[in-house]
Amino acid sequence: KLLSIAKDCEVEVSLQEDGFRGSWFRAILEQNPTRVKGKKLRVCYKTLFNEDGVNPCKETIERCFIRPVPPEYLNEGVVFKEGSVVDAYFNNGWWTGLIVVERPDGSFLVYFDDPPDIMRFIRSQLRPHIDWIGSEWVKSKNKVLSQHMFRKWKLVEMTREISESEKEKIWVRAIVITEIQRGDRRNFLIKRCTISQNSSDEAEGKHSIVDICKIRSSPP
Repeated sequence: KLLSIAKDCEVEVSLQEDGFRGSWFRAILEQNPTRVKGKKLRVCYKTLFNEDGVNPCKETIERCFIRPVPPEYLNEGVVFKEGSVVDAYFNNGWWTGLIVVERPDGSFLVYFDDPPDIMRFIRSQLRPHIDWIGSEWVKSKNKVLSQHMFRKWKLVEMTREISESEKEKIWVRAIVITEIQRGDRRNFLIKRCTISQNSSDEAEGKHSIVDICKIRSSPP
């Protein structure tokens, strides 16, 4: 039911295409929900634009994927920690993820399912994840992270060649995104990361698929 929204008000819209699931984008509702008999309503996005980069995208969306904008007071006094389910703002929208690492500098590493990835955010880029159910806001419960040695989201170290001619290798910091089973071998999709916020390393943030023999637990 869309009892708390009306024509010309600001809403959030959930996109269901591959690569967009779990995301919410701000839009203006262009139709009166009490006068439209169909299951869909037309919206005009505030941060998504046509190919010309000027005119905002407009779309007809099923009512169940439209909700009011979450009120600011729900973000007041919230303490984020590892295991918190959050929405992170990037690519012009809010994306649902899970905090997997709280860094010493106060930033957070957030894991996303679709597509699998881990990214760093500061506190102002996060909000608690809440669902609009039965005309009420329902907060998500925190999750307990597994303690398996090479679990998803675990900080590890991986080998990296720094000299092809001499086959010289070093251990670099990385984080496990997910495990990939290839026959009898255990492989992991991992992402390079550094402790510093500003890194000139070209490999920073790149994804790699590595064999289990090329990673080890990160030193305490």
